Amino acid sequence: MGDAGAVQNLSFNAGPLRLDVHYKHGTEGFRAQLEHWSTEFATDLHGTRLHVRCEIEQYPELLVPTVCSDLARSPRVLWRSGAREAYLEWQYYRAIHEPGHWQAVISTRSPALEHALRGAVAHELMFEHGLLFHGATLRWNGTTLLLAGHPGAGKSTISVEGAPDQVLSNEISILAPDTDGQWWAWPSPFWGSGDQPRYSPPQPLTAVATLRHGQDRNQWAPLRGVHAMAALAPHVGCQTEEQAGSRLLLNALRNLVESLPIYSFAWYRPAHPLNDSPWKPFSP
Repeated sequence: MGDAGAVQNLSFNAGPLRLDVHYKHGTEGFRAQLEHWSTEFATDLHGTRLHVRCEIEQYPELLVPTVCSDLARSPRVLWRSGAREAYLEWQYYRAIHEPGHWQAVISTRSPALEHALRGAVAHELMFEHGLLFHGATLRWNGTTLLLAGHPGAGKSTISVEGAPDQVLSNEISILAPDTDGQWWAWPSPFWGSGDQPRYSPPQPLTAVATLRHGQDRNQWAPLRGVHAMAALAPHVGCQTEEQAGSRLLLNALRNLVESLPIYSFAWYRPAHPLNDSPWKPFSP
């Protein structure tokens, strides 16, 4: 392993959070990824609401206990009852999270750094009523859509073939409401697809949809209430087994569902994504 050398510090924005990463014992790729994020998502590009200090060490010999299979979409969170702390174990990292502070030991598997920092973002957002989603956030003609979907649903495909005006993220999206209750999509450094994300200004959300493949045309179906929450919940980027943490996530999800139109969207690839949109008629 090529060691990154002495202890170093790099800072970048992940949505409404500023992350200060204090690290040592890392590969060259580990350091290069952090340097890219600190360049593209610099802390002075826009205001931040939260500040998290992350202490990370990377070891090739680390054997991280796996409490979820490799097919799991979210890490399993073991929350310490009665305290705003979380102890996490996943196949990529082991971490302890306290308010504003994240300590993690990660493996040298290539996604380990990104997964560990996603966990830090997701947990801190819970206390600010925000959510980290497995979804693409795209803009067309002034419309900002979060398209949540499982692997293979078409998030990365629609980010290219759908010809959006702007891509805030093609894989992992960060959402948070402002003090007036308006939900915003924030540019995410965590794309998870091997692409090198670039910064885009945050945007107010127009709608949220679960994404799947359409057969012969675009199909939009409205989702409301518990049906909307049930459809979106599997795409929230971090779960918890503790009742108090679950309540925070469910309250944030309910707020999102009550604030914005929620849909099931089957995208027919030859069609423009906004064709047949129920809230913004579009003529290609």
